[in-house]
Amino acid sequence: MTRCLPMLLALALVGCGDTAGPIADVGARDILVELASRDRGAADGDSAGDGASDATAGESAPAPSNGIFDGCRAFADCPAGTVCNFSLGRCDRRLDWTASSAAFISYHPLAVAPGDVLVIDVARLWQSFLFPPASIDVRVGTQTLAAYGDVLDDTRVVVPIAAAVSGTIELKTDTGQLLRSTRPLAAATSSGARACDGDTPTARGSAGAAPDATGPHAAGYLDLAAHVGRLFYPARCGGARRPAITGTHPLVVLLHGNGAGYMAHEYLGQLLASWGFVALMPDAKVDYSAPDPVAIAAQQTQTLLAAIGAVRDRDLGALAPQLAGVVTSPQVAFVGHSRGTARIQHVVGADAALRNATVATIFLGPVDDGDVVPGLFMLFSGDADAQSPPLVWGAAWARQGKPKWRIELHGGNHSLFTDHKVWTGFLDGQPTLARAQQMAIVARFSLPLLQRAFNLQQPFKAVIDSPQSSAQYTVEAQR
Repeated sequence: MTRCLPMLLALALVGCGDTAGPIADVGARDILVELASRDRGAADGDSAGDGASDATAGESAPAPSNGIFDGCRAFADCPAGTVCNFSLGRCDRRLDWTASSAAFISYHPLAVAPGDVLVIDVARLWQSFLFPPASIDVRVGTQTLAAYGDVLDDTRVVVPIAAAVSGTIELKTDTGQLLRSTRPLAAATSSGARACDGDTPTARGSAGAAPDATGPHAAGYLDLAAHVGRLFYPARCGGARRPAITGTHPLVVLLHGNGAGYMAHEYLGQLLASWGFVALMPDAKVDYSAPDPVAIAAQQTQTLLAAIGAVRDRDLGALAPQLAGVVTSPQVAFVGHSRGTARIQHVVGADAALRNATVATIFLGPVDDGDVVPGLFMLFSGDADAQSPPLVWGAAWARQGKPKWRIELHGGNHSLFTDHKVWTGFLDGQPTLARAQQMAIVARFSLPLLQRAFNLQQPFKAVIDSPQSSAQYTVEAQR
């Protein structure tokens, strides 16, 4: 049984919930000095504030230069109020707190084909979080499309594309306000592999100087209709269905919480793909309001096991021709947020072989289901996280074996662990960290842990071997 504060029980519905070449080793002292300096600068000059009231309609788009596009490659490359989309190399608007008015922010990809998934970022899609609309219709040109699944998020809409569409994107708020894109959505010429065209970052072959910057590859992705999810993989250039970097790659599974969707951790999936990982983001939602939520949860465990089994320890050419030669490791690591941490415990508890193959587990704002998870362990908590307070994360932390690391985010909350979600009022504390800052800290410690767990080269081993706290976080290590 989940051990949560009594007052949190009412929140259960929304959360409580070609291979890479050698990478040059970076000096331990240089890494730690650089990261500490970056934290001091961010703490002095960048705070979250409201950050959403002036959101404007429109989309940011890559701007190729001389046929080669580089774009942002680190969280620090983007201005306040934005987050680097590592796959597209652009700084996308993200809300740090509740928007005061509705707005159309951006969408990706800029061109879609049948089988793709359109992701639309908005502000304030409805007025009351407690009474969201059951569904929402999205209009593209002259066609009306249904968003995927139940609508639980007022900042992001996910739309599966079943047929060729193009034109202006329109959607309505619950008050009837019409939101429109300023840039029409284009129809892709093919649903097959997309050649590199210089419009997204290309694999540069050299690694970033810090674990919160991209690695030697670009981040390609494939939408998985059969299992409902998105798969990021090392690619020659970023974006949907791009040519892959062949070879054997370690597999990481990212499981979202119940108040968010499977796109919730794109930032981490993209970054990991650039460092040579394959990152699976399957749909993991469970309807706890159903008549028999226990049976629904058990069914979801089997669905997740099937999705993981479809990509673990195999050539991914079976999923798509452009992934032929991309082989995933038999070993696996998990990252879970909120109730996604419970789903990790469920799947490794239901499959002994998967449990034995798990080399690392990372919890972001966890629930506590009373289980001991396998592999190296890392836990992120936020002192403004109203859904995973010390009584909850503390129990999860205490029962895990060594070695383990815990990073306490000063001013970090529950929703900023995700790529888009904004909870309000009693559902979460108001953050003082900006979303990009919280994401960067998660990436900074997660990447070195995963590199160690899979016995990869460890250019950033000092980050976990000699962890240093900063103005933004406190690190506890038990080895």
